[in-house]
Amino acid sequence: PLYRDSKNTIWIGTSRGLSAYRNGKFEVVDLKAVPPEHATDLVWRNERMSVQALFEDPQGTMWVGLNGGIFLVADGKAKMLLNGSHVHAIKDDAEGNIWAATNKGLLKFRDRKLVAQYTTPDGLPNEFMTTIFRDSKNAMWFGGFGGLSKFENDNFTTYTKADGLAGNYIRTIYEDREGIIWIGTYDEGMSRFKDGKFVNYHETNGLYSSGVFAIEEDERGNFWISSNRGIYRVKRDE
Repeated sequence: PLYRDSKNTIWIGTSRGLSAYRNGKFEVVDLKAVPPEHATDLVWRNERMSVQALFEDPQGTMWVGLNGGIFLVADGKAKMLLNGSHVHAIKDDAEGNIWAATNKGLLKFRDRKLVAQYTTPDGLPNEFMTTIFRDSKNAMWFGGFGGLSKFENDNFTTYTKADGLAGNYIRTIYEDREGIIWIGTYDEGMSRFKDGKFVNYHETNGLYSSGVFAIEEDERGNFWISSNRGIYRVKRDE
C-alpha cells in the first residue's frame, strides 16, 4: 500500500515493514515497540512485518494493517490494536468510524475500540474482504472474494455476477467526477455502475488486460489501471 499523510509524507507498506518518502528521499521507518498488555499480543518488529493497509486518523495516528492485525503508529512508537485478522484495507466513514476489511469480515472501530463485526449472516457475500471505498454521498462500499457490497442506512446491499457484475473477486472501487461507480475485478474485467445497472468491459472490448487492480483518473479523462500485466491507460469516454 501507498499512503500520503497530512504532512505530505508518503508511507509505503512492504513485506518487510514500513518505508517513507519525505524531502525527496526514501527511508526505512524504524519504530519502537510498545510492550504488549497480554502475552498473546503481537509486538512490532522492524523490517519483519508484512504491511497490507495504511490509514491516518484525524488525530494524526497511522493505522497499519498487517498480515495478522492492526498497529497504531505515532511519535515513533507502534502499539497493537487488533490481533488475529489479516487486514487488507482501512478507511473511515462520515460518522467518524474506522472500518477494516479483513479475512474475517468487516470490523468497525469507534474511538479506537471495536464496536461491530460484520460477516455473511449480516449480508456480506463472503468473509474475505479486501477493499473499502466511501463515495461522494458518504455511502460505504466493500469488495472481496464474493462480490460487491454497499452499506447504507445500517444495511448491506450485495451485488454479484448474478446481478450483472463483471466478476465476484473485487479488487478496487472508484467514483468518477460524474458520480459513476467503477468496479475492478481480478482478471474478470471492469464494471460501470450507473442508475442501478452494470455495464461490463473486458479485453474483448479493448481493455489491455481484464485485471483491474487499481483505478486513478487524470485531468484529461484517462483512467490509469494496474494489473498483473503492468499499468495501462484508457480514456473514460471510450
